[in-house]
Parts: sequence; structure tokens; C-alpha cells
Amino acid sequence: MVTVLLWHVTIAVLSLTFGVTRKVDGVGRKFLVPYLPKPLHDALVHISQIPEKCSAPYVPRYATIKNLQLNYEYGDGISVACDNSNARFNLQCDTKGRWSGQEVSCPVPTPSPIRCTSPYIPKYASAVNVRLVYSIGESVTITCDSNTDRSFTLQCNSDGFWAGSVLSCTQPIEAPEKCSAPYVPRYATIKNLQLNYDYDDSITVTCDSSNAQFILQCRKKGQWTGQVVSCPRPPQSPSQCSAPVIPRHSTIAFYRITYNSGDDVIVTCDASNDRFTLHCNNSGTWSGPEMSCREPVKPPPLCSAPHIPRYSEIESYQLNYNYDDRVTVTCDTNSDQFTLRCQASGLWDGPDISCAAPTLPIIPAPFPPSHASCSAPAVPIDSTIQNLRLSYKNGDRMNVTCNVGSDWFDVSCDDGIWIGQNIVCPDPPKECNPPIIPVVSFVENVKPRYKIGDQVNITCNDDSDWFAWDCHTDGLWRGNSVQCSTDCPPTGGGKPTFPERIAYSSSEQKGRDYFITGLLVTAVILFILVLMCMAAFVIFMRNRGYDLATSSKDTLQDEKGSRGPLPDVPDGYAKYIGGDQSLYVEPYLKENGDPIRSYEVYEKPI
Repeated sequence: MVTVLLWHVTIAVLSLTFGVTRKVDGVGRKFLVPYLPKPLHDALVHISQIPEKCSAPYVPRYATIKNLQLNYEYGDGISVACDNSNARFNLQCDTKGRWSGQEVSCPVPTPSPIRCTSPYIPKYASAVNVRLVYSIGESVTITCDSNTDRSFTLQCNSDGFWAGSVLSCTQPIEAPEKCSAPYVPRYATIKNLQLNYDYDDSITVTCDSSNAQFILQCRKKGQWTGQVVSCPRPPQSPSQCSAPVIPRHSTIAFYRITYNSGDDVIVTCDASNDRFTLHCNNSGTWSGPEMSCREPVKPPPLCSAPHIPRYSEIESYQLNYNYDDRVTVTCDTNSDQFTLRCQASGLWDGPDISCAAPTLPIIPAPFPPSHASCSAPAVPIDSTIQNLRLSYKNGDRMNVTCNVGSDWFDVSCDDGIWIGQNIVCPDPPKECNPPIIPVVSFVENVKPRYKIGDQVNITCNDDSDWFAWDCHTDGLWRGNSVQCSTDCPPTGGGKPTFPERIAYSSSEQKGRDYFITGLLVTAVILFILVLMCMAAFVIFMRNRGYDLATSSKDTLQDEKGSRGPLPDVPDGYAKYIGGDQSLYVEPYLKENGDPIRSYEVYEKPI
């Protein structure tokens, strides 16, 4: 570095001494250089060729240089020694920073023993205790996974490679899968059925209705092999039949909810003695003829009172007549008679009745004749008359409406007689009252009225049995007699599980009795309190000077007594009125008739 600095100082001195000249380099840049004479220029060029340093030389393969440095000075020498022999080569640094000497070439050294890495294990093979590194001479035994192939051995050589025959292993046979529980055929049984079975396990399938057996075996891939299992259907055991359908207009005696196999039920028609027998089969169904009963004949309706013609009469007049009753109508003017008969339709059958008017002496009437009024008409059965009055004028009309349906009839008052009273209304449908049942049973959802055909279930308190009753057309209940145990309610002290029962348990009955007794005691106490209040009021009024039993003139004074008692009034001139009427006095009159204003009227006492 000092040499370079001296060189630049020399150039600067020469430039100041001999001058400079301008030059352009190859890229167009301009710079100044000192102008020197040729002898001086050649001398400077020679001086500028100062020897350079040599960098570290290339180390040949299989050779070594001791104390190797990064830079060497001019003239330095180094020795290159071969690793595998005693040969040596010398190199020297020249002035241009280059190394000069013999070309270095060393022989390949004999390799020293090394270790082996893990061997390659083929597919479908395995080795025991595999390591990452093996020493020279160690061996590894590789075994195929399948039992059909043999094993082979590899050995670690001195060159670090494995020696031995590399074999390929065949793919091993897959292990058989387990079989899941097989499908149990219909009408068959498998004893000790499991969820899973191992390969080659077998099970026996036995038919329920016969001794036939089938064997299934678990094979590879978890599948069962064996004969297709099919068992015959076993004969059905006798079952119970539910209650049969009761045809319309018929009855079944001792009706039950369930019947055993082989039971017979006799269905009787209501309108005749026809009977049908139903048989309970083993399949739980009923067999028998098709049942059809005709509708029973309804009883004929009643006939209302017949119309009485003018100038006639009927003996033993009634409001209603039964079917086939006869009524004799007798005219007033002669002995003519007509017979009316009550038909099944509720109408009267007979000749047209017409009686002659009686002959009466003609008396001149001072006033024009007046028509007679009608009394309240007879209301036909199963009908309604709105705004019924005790009497009606001649010509009044009213409507009679049937209770069932929308039929209505018009009647009119004609000179004291109602015209159009031959009215027949259809009978209303009968209903059943709530059934009367024993105390050891109950009925759910009791209603005040039941329609024809409704059915109720009567259940024993201990839920051991129940019975069905039907509402018939006559408004009565029919069914099996209720036969329940008279023991206490269900075991465990629990109450029956059905709400709204007619019969109550002993605890509920005691509660009701206590409640009624409490109401009666409260009513007696209230009655005594009312009597005490009335007695206190009477005593209070007596203390005020009022006698509730009498009303004399001595007590007719105001509260302060400022007016005093009423004066003595002579008989015939004044009158005291008391009791239930308003208390007052009539005007007091003198003998001459002039009233005294001060005692003209007395106010009602406070």
C-alpha cells in the first residue's frame, strides 16, 4: 500500500514539473496524464512493475498443505504433500502473484473401512431391530410377511454397501374379517345369538314350528354361507275377540269388552224374535250371518182434544186421547150423535159434525149483539204457544209451534171457540238420565243428559273390570250388571286414576261431609246474629220513646218535644191514623167549621 501511495505522489510531482496532456479512454471519459519525455517514461514503467502478492494456492485432490495462508509474499515457497504417499511438490510465488512449480497429482488413497446405513426392506417384508447405522460385517435378516416365502440375509461390506440377494415378497393373504350377527329368519330362532362371530364360526338356526335346523358358517370377508333358511308359519294360538258391532235395532245380552276364542254371542232384534249367533274364531275375528234388523214400530202418537162443534157437547172431555179411543159428540138441539176415532197418526177420523142452532125467542136487543171472548186455549202436547194470555177477543189469532221441527199451526178465536186446534206434533227424541251405578264403581265425564245410542263405560274402583251400558229408545240404560269387589280402593293407598267419578272414596266423602257441616254451622251463626241485631233495634226504638206495637197521641211528638203532645180532640172532629198507613191527622175543626191553622196538619214523626 505504501508503494501505491509513493507511485501517486510521484505522478503528481511530475505533472507539476513537465505539464499534463488530455486523453480520452475507450468509453469516452476524459482525464489528464503527465507529459513525460520518453526516457523518463520508460523508467517509470519499469519501476511500476512491482511484484504482487500470491493468494492461497489450489490444494490438489488427495494432497495436503501445512500452515496454509490466505496471502503469500513474492518469493515465498510452500510444500504440497500427498496423503497416500511420501511424494512432495514445491510451489513458489513469482512477481506477478502467480505460483510456479511442478504440477501436483497425487494417487487415490486406499479407502478406510466405513459404516452402512439402514438397508432397504422390500414391500410385504420386515426386519427385526432395524437401526439407522450398522458396523462393517453386521448382517440383517429380512423376512417376508407371508408364510409361503423364505427369508434372506444382507451383510454390511467394507465399502459401506450391503451385499446379498434382494428378494421380492408376495402379497400376504388378508386376515379374515369377523361376521356380524346373521339375519334371523321369520318363525325361526338362534340360540346364544352374538353381535360378532370369528372366522369359521358356525351357528344353528332352528324353526319354531318344526325340528328343521340350518347351519350357517362365517367365511372370509365377513359373509355367512349355508342353506337359505325358510321356516313354515306356526299355527296361531287362540286369541281374544274384541266386542262385536251391535247392529241397529238389536241387543246383545251380557255385553263384554273381550271374548275368548270359541265364545258365542246371540244378537236379538228389538222389533222381533229374530236371533243371530256370532262365533269368536282363533284369529280374533267374528264369524256368523250378516245381521240386519228392521226398525221397530213406533207407538202411535196421542190425539189432542177434538174440536167441539157449535151447539154440541162431548162427555168426559179430555186434553189427550190414546190411539183408537172414541169420542161421541151429541148435538144440543136434538139427539143426533157423531163418533170420532183417534187414528195412529194422531188425527181424528169421523163424519163432518154440524148441529142446528137451537130455536130461541126473538127478543129485541137494546144493544147490538157482542161476540163472546175465548179463554186460554189448550196447548197441544209437544208444542209451545208464546205470550199465552188468560182471555182473547173474538178474531184473535195465534201461532202454535211444535217443539220438534219447524212446523207451526194457526188457531183463531171465533165467538168464544178456538178454530184449528186439531194439532199433532211429532214426539221429541227421548234421552237418558245419568246412570245409577254402585258405589264401588265410577263413570268418566258424566253428562246431565245422554242421547239415544250413547254408551258409557262403568269401571270398578280397583280397575279390575269395566262394563258397557247403552241408552235405549225408551230412555233406560241396558247392559251387564256391575259386579265389582267391595274391598278398599287400589293397593298402595292411591286414588283411582279416572277423573270426574260418581262414586267417591271414604276420604273424599268425609271431606264433603265436613264441608256441608261447616256450611250449616255458618248459617246458624248468621241466623243468630240477625236475631241479635233485630233485638238491639227494638230496644233502641223503645229507648227513643217509640212503641212499635201502639201509636198513641202521647208518643206522636218530635225529637226535642218542642211541640208537645197533640191536643185533645173531641170525637167526630179529628181522626188519628197509624199502623201500616202514613201517620197524619185530619184537619181539626171547630164547632162552627173554621179550621185552626196551627193544628191543621201534623208532620210525620222523625
